[in-house]
Order: sequence, then C-alpha cells, then structure tokens
Amino acid sequence: MGNVSTNIGNANRYSPRVFLDKCCVEAYVNDGLAAIYNPFEANRAGQGVAVFGQPQPAGGRGGALAQSPRLEALRVWPMKAATFNLDRFHV
Repeated sequence: MGNVSTNIGNANRYSPRVFLDKCCVEAYVNDGLAAIYNPFEANRAGQGVAVFGQPQPAGGRGGALAQSPRLEALRVWPMKAATFNLDRFHV
C-alpha cells in the first residue's frame, strides 16, 4: 500500500478512528475533520496498523520543535465478516 496523507492541523490533541479490513483502510480524525480512504490488496501477513507522528515546529525562529507526539490510548474492535443475503429482495 502506498503512503496516503492529509493535513490535520495543529491542535494539541487528536482523536483518530481507523477502520481496516482485507481490502481498504479508512481513517477519520476528530469526527471527520480529516478523512482518508485507500483501497489496497494485502495478504494475511501484510495486514496490520502502524501509528506514527512527526513533531512540528513550535513556532518562532530557531527551528525548535514541539514535544514529540505520543499515543495515549489504543482500543481495537475486531470486525465480523460481512454476510450478504439477497432473499429479502424480490427481483
């Protein structure tokens, strides 16, 4: 999967939600302030999540960086396989 990115601003705290399945990833930050969708093909060994952040300049001159980002909490909910049944549709 290639890199996909979006600018999410410079708030002190972010609340991301990431949905990952076998063929796509969706990421939302702060209830949709920023959103990314990316389809991909991955084998079982290639499915996972990596989280990283990059410090931004703290402001002012001299190139000082703000405190490095950190992950405060991570909750995971397994997704059940989707089941489709067309019996209720009458064509």
